[in-house]
Amino acid sequence: MNTETLAKINQWFLDYAQRFVKDGKLHPMKQLKLDHSQRVAKNCRAIAFDLGWNNEQVNLAEAVGILHDTGRFSQFREFGTYRDSDSVNHAQRGWEVLREEKIIAGLDEEKIILDSILLHNVKEVPETTDDNSRPYLDLVRDADKLDIYYVIHDALINDKLEDYPEITWKMSDMKQKPNPAVLKALQNRELISYTGIQSLVDFQLVMLAWLPNLSYAPTCARILERGIIEEMHQLLPADPVIVEALQEFRLLLEDRASSNTSISST
Repeated sequence: MNTETLAKINQWFLDYAQRFVKDGKLHPMKQLKLDHSQRVAKNCRAIAFDLGWNNEQVNLAEAVGILHDTGRFSQFREFGTYRDSDSVNHAQRGWEVLREEKIIAGLDEEKIILDSILLHNVKEVPETTDDNSRPYLDLVRDADKLDIYYVIHDALINDKLEDYPEITWKMSDMKQKPNPAVLKALQNRELISYTGIQSLVDFQLVMLAWLPNLSYAPTCARILERGIIEEMHQLLPADPVIVEALQEFRLLLEDRASSNTSISST
């Protein structure tokens, strides 16, 4: 993707977000998603650059990042929640919006962008995913999680949950015991389904279980550099299963961060 096309996509996204302004400003939760999308785009660009991708690939990575949560704006307007199970699949909604708006119609990269938006929130990436789309899908999933760690931990550590209750589905108590089923899934090193979330502790354990499934070395390096594992250790209960997972995942990320992965063409 060339620089001009990327600039048009970025401008379209900003203009699209402005359609949801009411009384001169975005709702705080929509502003949060606008800011999140911009950070994810930066994460995508930075990780792609670290991987040695060429300029056009880096531009495409940024475009996927800025567009990945397009569906969140109309989702919140219609349902007042970001919980997909209580509203709509925001990835599917974003895919629909992009097709309706035709902002990427006819681009050589259209399928890559649409695939990446549609599948960025799935529990596990389908084996049938197009080979050209997969590197960008993996990248935006990494970049998205990287910023989710930041947003959630910032809200918890700095007492911002009252300002943004929807980011943790209106749950705010970190003193509850974890759902035994969630704890068992973590012990078995399984990805944890959102359906098992009964408390904010469970929400954090879902995020903890993401760590072994990150795709790229630069993402793992950023997790370590930003102290995300230490923040989790600080926030989560001192359960032996949780402590063991934290220690194991740290070693795993340290090993992966010392390697690198690249693509030669897409």
